Amino acid sequence: MSKLLKEVLKSAIFPTAVLISGKAIALYLALLFYGQTVVVMHENGRFYSVQLVVANGDFAQRVNTLADSLLLIFILSIYGYIAIRYYIYVKSSGNPRTIIRLVKLNLLNWITDRNNALIKFVIWSVYGVLIGSVVLINAVAGYTARYMGIAGMAAVVSIIVILVRVLEDRFREAFFQTS
Repeated sequence: MSKLLKEVLKSAIFPTAVLISGKAIALYLALLFYGQTVVVMHENGRFYSVQLVVANGDFAQRVNTLADSLLLIFILSIYGYIAIRYYIYVKSSGNPRTIIRLVKLNLLNWITDRNNALIKFVIWSVYGVLIGSVVLINAVAGYTARYMGIAGMAAVVSIIVILVRVLEDRFREAFFQTS
């Protein structure tokens, strides 16, 4: 197994656990907020035979909307943190003034290995696009409110634009360096 693949797999374990636990916590908080209970159903012949169903079907869309919004906010806040951290690293690598500011603000530990920071940024970007797409699909299917679909679509487009710009800069740096 290559060194890069090992690093990617190692860096992807934590975000995966955060996504799964984030959805579970968001669903639990939404159920708690609306005072609803969950019923576990089992149907043979389906790909996912065990399903969690809200006992009162009228609240299913509300619960899904709140759970999706909490998860989207949670994931986008972590993504924002990773993106800001990567941006600070890129800006500080060639600018001594930025490094002095980071020392004054006691943020010097934000500067990490560039490849590791890029891998984390790409992984969180992929997960952000995944969550935004799931929210958008839930809105189209009617499981969640329409405004959550718009928020999911905005998140997907924003993340893709930011990711493309970062990768574009990275490729330009790697292939078109003037020595």
